[in-house]
Amino acid sequence: MKRFTAIATALALSLGAAACGGNDGDEKNVSGADSEKPSLAESTKGGPEAGKLVFAHSAVPQIVKLPQTLALEQLEQQGYEVDQQYLQTTTDSINAVLRGSATIGNTAPANFFAAVAGGADLVAIAGGGRPDYVFVGRQAVDSVCGNAKRLAINNPISTTDVLVRLEAAKCPNGGKDKEILTVALTPNRIKALLADQIDATPVQLTTDPLIKRQYQGKLKVLSNAAEDYPTTINTITFVKRSTLEQRPKAILDFLAAQKQVIEQAYADPSIFVKATKRLIDSVPAPDVEPSVKLYLDSEVFPRDGGLAPKLVRDTYQQLRDTGLLKKDLDPEEYVDRRFLETIYGSGGDARNGT
Repeated sequence: MKRFTAIATALALSLGAAACGGNDGDEKNVSGADSEKPSLAESTKGGPEAGKLVFAHSAVPQIVKLPQTLALEQLEQQGYEVDQQYLQTTTDSINAVLRGSATIGNTAPANFFAAVAGGADLVAIAGGGRPDYVFVGRQAVDSVCGNAKRLAINNPISTTDVLVRLEAAKCPNGGKDKEILTVALTPNRIKALLADQIDATPVQLTTDPLIKRQYQGKLKVLSNAAEDYPTTINTITFVKRSTLEQRPKAILDFLAAQKQVIEQAYADPSIFVKATKRLIDSVPAPDVEPSVKLYLDSEVFPRDGGLAPKLVRDTYQQLRDTGLLKKDLDPEEYVDRRFLETIYGSGGDARNGT
């Protein structure tokens, strides 16, 4: 496949810097490193010793991040001092955790596994569910494997990059005739489609209602990646390995709150509708309810913690198959399910899911 390489090279260098130089500062345990370490089952539920919890998101608030955002709001009510940082790229969240300015981070699996392959001492504690993307094409485009020649991704080494490569691999010639362009941000890729600069691209699920409402006859939704790739992990929530021992109560409280948020949203979608209106400016008002419905109907949010072994294996293998991850490694070495098993039960899908 043809590719513009400048941005890919820059991102690879950034990941290399994160992996090689990001371990200088260890995160401080606000509640006291000398205190007796509790068992995983002993959650503080906040309180005076809750301490500070800094979460590093990428980019801007989005519907896909609501479980984390609302879980952190719950922890703040329980007594934690919470700081949610929205950083420019998924690589920035890795750097923040490595240098100790963030307790927990979230990034795309491609970024996470590239970082650990380069030596970054990180471990996954939860997964973010199915990819929240739809493929959109110009009205004249039949399919990615049909007459779509110019495909666009958000940035190299990303979920959009993986999805485009996986779609191209389905084509009879393996997508060798496809040209892959980098066009950052969904609105810019929509403009590129309308200007006939690209033929098809993955965009966030929230764009589906917009396409059908505003661009009928010009653009069309080709497929839903959440339905097509149910065993692909969309994002990975991670910490430094040292944090597993330093802040077990904080990790457990966060994951327990996230589980509760997801369960409540599936039972009552209005929770996410209200949160979207309150927190996410990028979703137009007419598209809020249909977007939330699409996320829930597509089962974007994991009900089991999102790190079932099959999900991890399949996601890692996709990265290897598409060539985005060059180094072979055992993905299980970079996953810690103890916290999820405490919350969901040792016999739950978080451990044995297939």
